[in-house]
Amino acid sequence: MANLIADELVNHTRSFVSRNGTLTYCFAKGSYTPVYRDLMKGIIAEVDDRLTGINFKRIKPASGADLVINHGELPAGSSGAAVWDDNGWEIRLPERGFSTTVFRHELGHVLGLGHVPMGTNSLMQPGMNGVYDFTKKDWKALESIWNKGELLMGEA
Repeated sequence: MANLIADELVNHTRSFVSRNGTLTYCFAKGSYTPVYRDLMKGIIAEVDDRLTGINFKRIKPASGADLVINHGELPAGSSGAAVWDDNGWEIRLPERGFSTTVFRHELGHVLGLGHVPMGTNSLMQPGMNGVYDFTKKDWKALESIWNKGELLMGEA
């Protein structure tokens, strides 16, 4: 499990989680159809329900969200990207070929999970591998990051 957790990613996200444990998110203006947005909101709601130390709140794009979900430039051969800087996170997905698997994988990075070697039973393998959702191992790692009281409330 420890090899799933990327401390640098965890610490970056924790720096944006406000005192009440909230990570704000938005969809960039004009990105994605309502059907795709609903799929992504459902995945975020599932994560929000399962992790007690972090809450997600959708806000308007111009409000300065901690996480922006958008179309964007992707590395060659990539199906998605989670990119961060001093302003927060951006999940970039292709304009065509939306995949809930890729969205979950990139959200895993935002929540502190890194890549694991191919052949590992984890959504966090760096390629399409027959795993389409967070596995028990992934959930255990996420819960170890976000469900511990000492890690809550922006104490990073």
